Amino acid sequence: MDTFLIPVFIVACIILFCEFFVVLLFAIPLRFVLRLFQTEGQSEQSVLVSWGLIGCRITNGGNRQKLEGCLGHHKILSRYFEREPERGDEVKIPRPADFRSGEQYLTFFPRMIVPAGRFVSVLWHECRFENCTGSIRMGTKDPVATGVLYGGYWAARFGLRASRIFIEMKPDFNREIFEMDVTIRLWINHPLRIIIAGIQLMRNRPVRNAMNHEKSRSGGTAKEIGRAHV
Repeated sequence: MDTFLIPVFIVACIILFCEFFVVLLFAIPLRFVLRLFQTEGQSEQSVLVSWGLIGCRITNGGNRQKLEGCLGHHKILSRYFEREPERGDEVKIPRPADFRSGEQYLTFFPRMIVPAGRFVSVLWHECRFENCTGSIRMGTKDPVATGVLYGGYWAARFGLRASRIFIEMKPDFNREIFEMDVTIRLWINHPLRIIIAGIQLMRNRPVRNAMNHEKSRSGGTAKEIGRAHV
């Protein structure tokens, strides 16, 4: 009897753990923090995704990409990825046009409106914009144009603050410059609803047909290009 209860207990623990995880996915919001930083000699973009105590940050700067994993305030993962710089002398092979695929997309598009609209509707209702903060320094070669832009900012300043956009603009009348340090914060109230809506969208037959057609088309194009090189 005891040997029979052991697998039953294990299965029950797995089911309880899955149910508990599903409840957490519904209750704990998913937060996003997007930071855009640019100066005269540096450009960097980072995205922080956090769910409860778990967080992941991806930072792009120049030819280097950084991946960080956090648990609470402790960093548990940090990796750097080097990207090869793009060469200007590389010849890009044009992709051949396929008019038949355009006709198929025209037939797929009306069928995809309803499922895609449902997913966008769920995403719209679950997403919440928190705020946008930061500063922008901007200047043109023409001081008059810079003054016009700065005046337009002051005219729209109260409307931006009412929309929770708190950006300070600093004009520079002496040179042409554009620097910014802007942070955008938003969250998803119930991530489980987004996951369910995404699964329903991917299981929709017109969406699957469009994806399979794109995969077969890209695979066929790659084979044709390879044959051309041979």
